Amino acid sequence: MKKFILTILLFMMFIPFVANAETCDTDKITISSITVENKSDNVEELETATASGKNINLNLSMSNVGDNIEYKFVVKNDSNEDYELDKTSLNLKSDYINYSFKTNDNSNIVKAKTSKNVTLRVEYKTEVSEDNFENGIYKDNKTMIVQLSNDNTINVPDTFKNPNTGVQTYILLILILFILSGSLYILLKKKKYAQFMILIIGIAILIPISVYAICKCNIQIESNIVINKENVCGSFSEDSWETISYNIKNNNLRCYHVGDIKEIELDEFGIYEVRIANMSTPEECYYDGFSQTACGFVVEFVDIITNHRMNPNGNYNGKFYSYGWNKDGWQASELRNYLNSEIYNTLPDDLKNVIINTYTISGYGSSDSQNFVSDDKMYLLDCREVYGSSFDGSLNTAINNERQLDYYYNSGVTTNNYTNAIKKKQNVVDNWWLRSAIKDDNYSIYGVSMWGSWDVNYAMSSRGVSPAFRIG
Repeated sequence: MKKFILTILLFMMFIPFVANAETCDTDKITISSITVENKSDNVEELETATASGKNINLNLSMSNVGDNIEYKFVVKNDSNEDYELDKTSLNLKSDYINYSFKTNDNSNIVKAKTSKNVTLRVEYKTEVSEDNFENGIYKDNKTMIVQLSNDNTINVPDTFKNPNTGVQTYILLILILFILSGSLYILLKKKKYAQFMILIIGIAILIPISVYAICKCNIQIESNIVINKENVCGSFSEDSWETISYNIKNNNLRCYHVGDIKEIELDEFGIYEVRIANMSTPEECYYDGFSQTACGFVVEFVDIITNHRMNPNGNYNGKFYSYGWNKDGWQASELRNYLNSEIYNTLPDDLKNVIINTYTISGYGSSDSQNFVSDDKMYLLDCREVYGSSFDGSLNTAINNERQLDYYYNSGVTTNNYTNAIKKKQNVVDNWWLRSAIKDDNYSIYGVSMWGSWDVNYAMSSRGVSPAFRIG
């Protein structure tokens, strides 16, 4: 009897191995071509989403509850079995972000040898509590799972079997019933073998676990989301410079507009108005060697602060200049030094704290051979920044490295329509400086006339100073 029982045990132990096994084809489930379908205004992709194999990587920035983005990706099933996307497997592990998905045909089954479009929605659902922000930022980094399973319930009858072994379900049931029946019969007849029979019954119950296995695979979503503390912005005129800077950094600009005006007090010069001159950053701003003076959040003085010469007459670098000089360009000029020291130091401290350095390109005169580069807190505007592409003079060597400011573009300023380039000093129209030298001599600098048209001035002339700066 013991030999008989041992034979049964050995037979049952080897069932999973002798069954006609075939491996799952989960390696043939892949995802690809992830793209943005829709997104809220305040959602920014910090990096473009990627999809490879069974992995998706998302890097996002959000600011307001309700911000959302929808991605479309493709699930490709190259296996011979149907797989089903399990919506319940997309666990909501984040307290603040909600993840959900839907398919293009509202069916979660990805049939064998086909592909299916899936839309993944990521939404900022619950406001982050105040104490969770660090320096105005909360980082929500999570790994989300979308599970696919090859369950018998989604297979057609002629393939109604265990995909892990090839053993059909009804064969498993008959085998288990046969073993249980035989074991119970022996147990009733030969009670002294009770412990052996209990062991056999236990193993028989475990057969489905070892033999009947469903193929499963996971789509893994690495989600790295930066949630910015929402600052309720009021207006450019009323918000503090600190608030304006914070909103710029967090792309919360819905309450600011090009042309908006704000008053500031300069210690020695009095109260002046500044306006938003630019808010855009087009692709050309990222080109190597492109001046940043009309890129990003640019603020300019509405009118003229004071008058000053660009460079005096007299000796410079061993040569006498009777009309002043443009040699060594804007970056070496007396006016640049005056602007970034004397005038800059009169600005309010809270404004100085948020002004960023600007990569500035300016044109050269006949004594030089290449454009000049400077790093400025404050700077003068230049020809193309005011007049746009209509200014095509060959004597300004910097124009191909500049773009028109949003304010002058929106105002329609060109070399033929320049009324909105007029500036005043103490309510009286006056000339004002631009920053580039004239290519064909060594003493002239571009400027704007009292009528708003472009002009040329001797470097020794005293002209209006109306600078710009960038906030970041």
